[in-house]
Amino acid sequence: MKSKFKPDFNNEDILVKELKKFNEDAFNFFVLKYQRMIISYVNRLINNKDEAWNISQEVFISVFRNIDKFRGESSLKTWLFRITRNYTINKLKYLNVRKSNKHSSIEYIKERYPNYDLPVNENPFTKLKKKEALELLDLALSNLKEKDREIIILRDLNELNYDEISKILDLSLGTVKSRLFRAREKLKKSYKNILEHDLESKDE
Repeated sequence: MKSKFKPDFNNEDILVKELKKFNEDAFNFFVLKYQRMIISYVNRLINNKDEAWNISQEVFISVFRNIDKFRGESSLKTWLFRITRNYTINKLKYLNVRKSNKHSSIEYIKERYPNYDLPVNENPFTKLKKKEALELLDLALSNLKEKDREIIILRDLNELNYDEISKILDLSLGTVKSRLFRAREKLKKSYKNILEHDLESKDE
């Protein structure tokens, strides 16, 4: 008896081909591979877990409906992030997210992060491993402008390469690198300010 052929979905060309055939296994593989990454990306942009989940569902439905439009001019992941970014931007136009997610008071910090006395050296992402520290990082990110927050999320948290980011944001490679450098400096300053505020409150 002949065994049923199973396509290698790890091969992107094969995955795309099977997606265009509306292969259910291919769709399941695609969602499992990227869903957590997409939800994390959106959540860090808008700081709203429920809405991030909703957007991710809309994104994958859109991908399923429009997979025939994918021409392979970028990677499938890059195309997915572009769609996600467009959906998120549209949501931000009518969701008053920022006002409900600004938590910069000393009381909030002390309540949420009682053990966050961490060093601020160079790139913080190599040091912030624990959940509490990652939550503090999210707080520092929330104090940045949207364009600075987004480029850090794409590069340092989602680990996309410069070429992918360039295509997602429609920027030149040079602009991506310079904007990322400035955004990282702003993040370190935001992170350091949070720690310094806490130290000042302890001295009072």
